[in-house]
Amino acid sequence: MDYNINDIMPFVKNYNFNEYFTEHEEDFFISAIDYTKCDNFDWEDGASKLVIIPENYNYVIKIPFNGCYDSIDMEYCDFSQNYCETEIELYETIISENPIFSQFFLPLTRVEEFFDYDIYIQLKCQVYNNLSNVEKYSFYSKESMKKAKSNEELFCPRLPIDWVAAVIEVLKDVNLVEEFFNVLNKYDITLDLHKGNIGYYNNKPIILDYAGFYD
Repeated sequence: MDYNINDIMPFVKNYNFNEYFTEHEEDFFISAIDYTKCDNFDWEDGASKLVIIPENYNYVIKIPFNGCYDSIDMEYCDFSQNYCETEIELYETIISENPIFSQFFLPLTRVEEFFDYDIYIQLKCQVYNNLSNVEKYSFYSKESMKKAKSNEELFCPRLPIDWVAAVIEVLKDVNLVEEFFNVLNKYDITLDLHKGNIGYYNNKPIILDYAGFYD
């Protein structure tokens, strides 16, 4: 994936992400960014990583946390796992073992020009949570939806049926779709598969976060 390191640098340079997550302050990252040195952006944080969404670039920036804040025990817990690296490894495994299914995973690119943190970028896609119902209708046919509903018990019940219908639209064969969901189960991807981790890229269904984080 093509990128210019000078475009990425202003979003990540000199920011203490350990402090951001340990203090559990929602405003830490926003207050730290120097708006005069980077373009407009949005951001999301999950259990295992921070995602910076620059407005004027075709990618997002992902920064894996090396720990998480436990809101119950009120303490910081170290990770022994980099969940961005988990995604890269899984993507390579799936390409090798199940190449037909690799089209449903949005790959990460590692950016290594930073000292304290590994930085990753990933192409922007349409996140399912951000789409209107009208937009969601455009990714599948009535026939694919019919197949999705009649075989719903074979697939992941946590996923919206219209996204499953979009997968059927691509693969056509219900048995192949069942095999796809078996792969998701095999690699524990379904452990953290929800509406914020799926979407569409180039009008096809995609999984944008498949590290399978769980605690």
